[in-house]
Amino acid sequence: RKGLCSGLWEVSQLKMGKPKLVEGAPKWPLAFRAPIFGVREDDQTHPRRVSWTISHRRKSPLFLVIDGAPARGLVLLNDEPIGYVDMGERTTIVLDTETLKRGNNTLEFAVIHEFGDEQEAEKSIADVAEAMLGSLSVWEGTNDLTAKATWAFAKWEQPIPTAFEPAPKGPPQPGIPTWWKTTFQRSDAGDSVVLHLAGLTKGFVYVNDQPVGRYFVATADGTPVPPMETLVLHASLLVEGENELVIFDEHGGNPNKCKLVLETPDDAIVAGVER
Repeated sequence: RKGLCSGLWEVSQLKMGKPKLVEGAPKWPLAFRAPIFGVREDDQTHPRRVSWTISHRRKSPLFLVIDGAPARGLVLLNDEPIGYVDMGERTTIVLDTETLKRGNNTLEFAVIHEFGDEQEAEKSIADVAEAMLGSLSVWEGTNDLTAKATWAFAKWEQPIPTAFEPAPKGPPQPGIPTWWKTTFQRSDAGDSVVLHLAGLTKGFVYVNDQPVGRYFVATADGTPVPPMETLVLHASLLVEGENELVIFDEHGGNPNKCKLVLETPDDAIVAGVER
């Protein structure tokens, strides 16, 4: 799916309480969804599950948020699988009114059984239950903010030329996705150009309306993400004279420290070795 695929909701967090450990019939993950990376055909969940009871009486969806699953397993609602999560995964599962029952619902996390003896397995599942206290939350939709809205899909493309304006002299406001555009002169026919990405975070580069590629060199707070530091603007994308460079940065990274350097044969060899 591309873009938004459902309404935008105002939500309120539900109080979950401490989970219980209950017994249930094993489930086969591949019967719910296949294929799943790393899951074998004979893998099944352990009979002991982490369980909560959720009371829901409104005609509104619930949003189950898992912020770093402590183990891989199946998420069950009223004993039916509704999702698979891998260890460490962050995900949101929408429970719509057709899936939920009016009144009490049983939400469970069934760990895929891959432990040694039974005592070790039960201890590991108890540890999972403890970890779920901080990684799982449930939110109730209280107001459909887009109930009367009309959604449209916007094609991914550069802004029109008139949408650009001169960059402010001061530093841009961080955290806001930003498009940048500039031009540079190239007089050496046949040479590629290396774009050094200092000051940027994560985004995409175009040259002369042609896509060059994605980059990810730093997080939103500027923490470096090695090993990438440059992008090569291949000679086939460049023209003699004026060339247009467009950069989209997801977190508003400032390209003031970026620089363009002609690529030499030695540079190309070193770049190949570093990869």
